[in-house]
Amino acid sequence: PTNSRDQVHKQKKAPGPVDRWLARLKSLLYVVVVVGEVAKKVRRLAQWGIEDPRLPAHNSLHQYFRNHEQIVGNGETNLSVIMKLKDGGRFAAGLPKLCLTIMLLAVFSTVLNVISHTEMQRELNDYDAQLDAPPYFNASNYRKQRKDKQNRIESVPKDIDIEPRLGEDWESPDPSAQRTVHPRVACLRFKAGTQRIIRGCAETVDDFDFDPKMLAIPLGDQSKGYTKDGIPDELAINNTYVETDECKYPESQFAEKARTSLEDNVWSPRPICNDIHSIGFDWELFETHNTNSTRPPAKYLTMGGAKCIWQITSRNDDNHEETYIFKSNKMSRHIKRHYFQQTAIDGLISGQLGNPRLQSAIEGEIAVSDNWNHILPMYGYCGLANIVPFAKGGNLREYILRKFKDKERKIDPVLSLQLALQAARGLHQVHMYINGSASFIHADMNPSQFLVFNEEDEVPLLQINDFNQGRFLLHNSKGDVCPYTTCIKNLRGNRYHSPERYIYCAKVNERIDTYSFSGVMYFILTSGLDPHHETRNYFPIIKRAKKPSFPANIDYDHPANEAILHIIDRLVILEMNKRPDSLQLVQMLEKKLKNVQSKLTKYRR
Repeated sequence: PTNSRDQVHKQKKAPGPVDRWLARLKSLLYVVVVVGEVAKKVRRLAQWGIEDPRLPAHNSLHQYFRNHEQIVGNGETNLSVIMKLKDGGRFAAGLPKLCLTIMLLAVFSTVLNVISHTEMQRELNDYDAQLDAPPYFNASNYRKQRKDKQNRIESVPKDIDIEPRLGEDWESPDPSAQRTVHPRVACLRFKAGTQRIIRGCAETVDDFDFDPKMLAIPLGDQSKGYTKDGIPDELAINNTYVETDECKYPESQFAEKARTSLEDNVWSPRPICNDIHSIGFDWELFETHNTNSTRPPAKYLTMGGAKCIWQITSRNDDNHEETYIFKSNKMSRHIKRHYFQQTAIDGLISGQLGNPRLQSAIEGEIAVSDNWNHILPMYGYCGLANIVPFAKGGNLREYILRKFKDKERKIDPVLSLQLALQAARGLHQVHMYINGSASFIHADMNPSQFLVFNEEDEVPLLQINDFNQGRFLLHNSKGDVCPYTTCIKNLRGNRYHSPERYIYCAKVNERIDTYSFSGVMYFILTSGLDPHHETRNYFPIIKRAKKPSFPANIDYDHPANEAILHIIDRLVILEMNKRPDSLQLVQMLEKKLKNVQSKLTKYRR
């Protein structure tokens, strides 16, 4: 980040709901004290004017008016004035008690609001748990968020419904629409607590239909940062690919192919819509209660920030069942032009077999072994939908939590180091080094991005996926990566981001991935704990690059755990360019694993 360490440490802590209520209570108490002091002054003044013991009786106002009623000629009025002064004195005498009562009510109200906030946070977490979503960090806008989400769901026009709700009668002017669910257009959404909903997207872009150039990666297209109406799209602008005099794409076969992708469409992945259509996404596939169907139903698994994940089972040419994953755009997520590009990037990095064309283009420039296979392959994509292999072991988060759900059972230290090495190799493959520098950034690193295959093996296989939030990187004349500006507002529930992501519109490079990778290693080492799991107010902690606290029930004397702790300490650094890159990370892990295995072999002897 541009801020120095001292400046970052001086940044004001973000106030939470409890902090705000305490500030209000402090202000109210200050007002109560001021009112009490004023009440004392009024009381003294009233007592002095009516019956001040320091004055002779005939000089007091009360005695004066009584002795001179006839002279003044308006004694009744003056006596009423005196009585009002007496009443004012009594009222002033009672003001401190009133202020004390107000103060007690304020304290009681604050306690009730804190309890209410806790209950609201619990309700919100329960709601997110149903959606398999990460917890919100702040519940102050909870009701508004729920209402906005419901409004987005209900805003889809009814006349474009492919199927409004399963199990209900459905009428449409086009009867054939019931059997023509188009995966390029269809948005499948699973609402917690209700039946599945299959609807069409309200904002499908017509000009993306069959134009392959629109589906290519427009590396120099600045126009995609704006909507059709010319309104700037912040996220899209953030992902634009524009070369400058100082920063260009690296000179290599890969860069040349990427630069000419708009002309020949050789490098950009071609959509295989016909193949996806042939799978047969029809009504019966998603009708789970239809016992007459000969095909296994689609199984909803989970959803991410952009897509719903479905498990599909079909038969291949040999009449054997095949299971794979179908990803579709969430119905509540309105379509923007650059979403199509994100899906194409996902296909470009994955490819048919872990992207062999991309790998061959940079062959000899990336220090990886021939047996590395840590990028999830993609079978195909079409528009906003894609198909990838089915991982029986789930993702790394699910695997760890399932295997070590017993708090007393901890992951084997050597296995944790081996899993961390596989994950680091996958990250290094994704970075795609060219001329010694990274050419791509993942930008969404966390345990859920690693899928687990061959779970029954002693060391399962990890493959990284989900590259649609990433981007290609520019290099300067020295061959170093040019930082780019990222402006991300919504960091809800993500404890794995780097400090730069919490500084709005900061300059970043590929080393934000290695910082996030420290959280992945922490998750493996602790058998399923997220970094800074002990607090909800983790924003200021991450902005200062404060190292997470480690539980006491870990064997820190084991050489494998000691190695992981040492590497985490190297990664959690505030200054971005002082962190190791992914190649150095792989080299450190390989060296540590070799030393640990050597020590354990000598110990067994």
